[in-house]
Amino acid sequence: MRAMLLMAAISGCTGSPNSAVARQVCIPGTPSVDAAVYSALTTTSWFDSGGCGPTGDPLPPTCNRLQLGADGSYTWTAFSDYPERMQSGSWNFRARDATTGVVCLDDGSVVDFALTPTGDLRWGQLGLLSARDSRQKYVNQDYFIVELP
Repeated sequence: MRAMLLMAAISGCTGSPNSAVARQVCIPGTPSVDAAVYSALTTTSWFDSGGCGPTGDPLPPTCNRLQLGADGSYTWTAFSDYPERMQSGSWNFRARDATTGVVCLDDGSVVDFALTPTGDLRWGQLGLLSARDSRQKYVNQDYFIVELP
């Protein structure tokens, strides 16, 4: 089943005129590398740890959350004191090696990524996103609390 989902995820981006370019970029690569990168990208949801918590500033920072689903769907949200991004659709990827590559979104966007040695995700110009810790409980769309053992 997982192999079928992987094939569905790497079969191509569709949805906009730019998707033709994305389909040419996000093509299957080395199966063993693609499987490892796919697993790392879909194992967790990602969030901007610097923007997703209380800072004491008068206005809240932008909190980005990204979920790349194993079924080939994605959700990317950004909230501050208002919703800045509420995007979802299908995604695909092309691994350059075991830790870097590009993700193609169905709107034609191609986003550079890198998996870091610390388990974080560098996501295009947005920067570093942290893996969601299983101890985190979300208070609302913008903030979370951490329950320690």
